[in-house]
Amino acid sequence: MSGTLGCRCDQRHHQARSRRTVVGAQRAAIATGARQGELLKARREHIDHDRRQMTLIGKGRKLRVIALDPYGGHDLMCSLPAYAHKPLLFWHSEGESYKNFASQLAAIVNRSGAWARENGIDSRPFRFHDLRHLHAVTWLKDGRSIYDLQNRLGHTSIKTTEM
Repeated sequence: MSGTLGCRCDQRHHQARSRRTVVGAQRAAIATGARQGELLKARREHIDHDRRQMTLIGKGRKLRVIALDPYGGHDLMCSLPAYAHKPLLFWHSEGESYKNFASQLAAIVNRSGAWARENGIDSRPFRFHDLRHLHAVTWLKDGRSIYDLQNRLGHTSIKTTEM
């Protein structure tokens, strides 16, 4: 009996830790504008603490460096839990990379939406990419340069940023 209870406790602990990591990735997307894949590939050594910057591996393995100071990105990255001897910033289970991150996020969004409806709170489902758009809109509303945003988001064309 206690063995079964132990398994359930371990499973609940794993699910809670996984949710924290998913939420951390969501917060990082809002703070940085990084793509889901860029954040899931991010490693601790990609953060330059002296310059408060992060190197992202973008589409086509193209590297770009972004400042982490706007929107509390550096503090957020520093607060992420580490898994011993594993380099990833966002991990599940025993420091492993996500294989089904989108489905885990969708499940959390659906559960949160159900809870919100039950409690009379307005809620809309969203995709991870929508957090990137939220970052861009916030950036521009704060009066920052669209050209800096273009570089930050890794767009080769300003037309993409303007969309």
